Amino acid sequence: MDHHTAAPADQLSAQGHTDPPGAYEADPPGVDQADPPGAVQDELDRIETQLDDVASALDRIEARSYGCCEVCGAAIDDDLLAADPVRRLCPIHTGAHASPDAGVTFGTSQVLP
Repeated sequence: MDHHTAAPADQLSAQGHTDPPGAYEADPPGVDQADPPGAVQDELDRIETQLDDVASALDRIEARSYGCCEVCGAAIDDDLLAADPVRRLCPIHTGAHASPDAGVTFGTSQVLP
């Protein structure tokens, strides 16, 4: 077989190169075939959420709003950002479940922006 027309894998095999077992596993890091059903999807969802968080942080850097609370606009402490670079909320609003336009809900009370 002409080495220009042979598939790359055939060329490597002809030269004595072999892949170690499991060299091309399809599972994401941290997921084992023995994991319960849904574990792979859960891990993929977690990774996708992390990527979305990073993309959002990059957007905030570009918009010059990185490091500011999305609810009240207060500066987020550098130590908190160092621990969680994708952090979007100041300590006061962390755990609050509301958008900046809707006010912030604390328990059953709502505080308007």
